[in-house]
Amino acid sequence: MRPVIGRRSRGWLDSVAVAFVAVVIGAAAASAEPSPAERGAHLYRVHCRSCHGESGRGDGALAAELATAPPDLTRLAEGGQFDSEAIRRSIDGRMVVPGHARSDMPVWGLTFEVQGSGVGRPDEVEGRLDDLVAYLRSIQAEKTGPESP
Repeated sequence: MRPVIGRRSRGWLDSVAVAFVAVVIGAAAASAEPSPAERGAHLYRVHCRSCHGESGRGDGALAAELATAPPDLTRLAEGGQFDSEAIRRSIDGRMVVPGHARSDMPVWGLTFEVQGSGVGRPDEVEGRLDDLVAYLRSIQAEKTGPESP
């Protein structure tokens, strides 16, 4: 004989099943969030690849047109040190040091500020810079040691 499930217990089982499915879907959505390096890879493809090349070696389609050849971004950690802050400042470009020549590289900090949800959103600019630095760290040819201060 088959057990009989009353309406009250069946409703409870349905609620548990719905909650379980919601948890599974929520966990899948949370795990789909890209990592900083993945977000940085996207920014790199959009903003950097034309000069620095697909693999970051300085051989992009526009490299020959520049007065100074773009550096090989896979060698930023030579010697095992990856100076995140110096790389971040170089990408940002908004702080010009008096007496130093201007770079051929665009001022990405300003570009990111304008492209964000509104001018004056430093958190968006900082987040994009962090993502690009994370991506550049991920493509280093050498194993990197601890970050230099």
